[in-house]
Amino acid sequence: MIAFVVRYLPSVEHLEVFMLIQRVPVRSWSSAEVAEELNIPKATANDVLERLASDNFLDIKILNDVLYCFNPVTPALAQAAARCVDSYRRERIAMTKIVTAATIRPMRDFAEAFRIKKTKNDG
Repeated sequence: MIAFVVRYLPSVEHLEVFMLIQRVPVRSWSSAEVAEELNIPKATANDVLERLASDNFLDIKILNDVLYCFNPVTPALAQAAARCVDSYRRERIAMTKIVTAATIRPMRDFAEAFRIKKTKNDG
């Protein structure tokens, strides 16, 4: 499950959008509806929906607005998504910690690269 979360859900917003769109899998969502439902910026909702669509979890319809509907391309993706939802329902805090840890680790590594380290000669 950790590999799935790290691969497909790189932020808490991704996790929340992913859970939202699966609640009613036959519903189509606009980025504005997702943004309003989750109280996140519309641009963030749009970016997350685009990423999930490019990862083959969503169908896209273009009407008056771009609409996204949960529909994984393969049975394997559908099964992995179902396991993720089940894990989230049972262990919401643990799932959020996995996402947060995966997000923070690269930032910590980047910051560490610029850390000034004392050597023996620095006194």
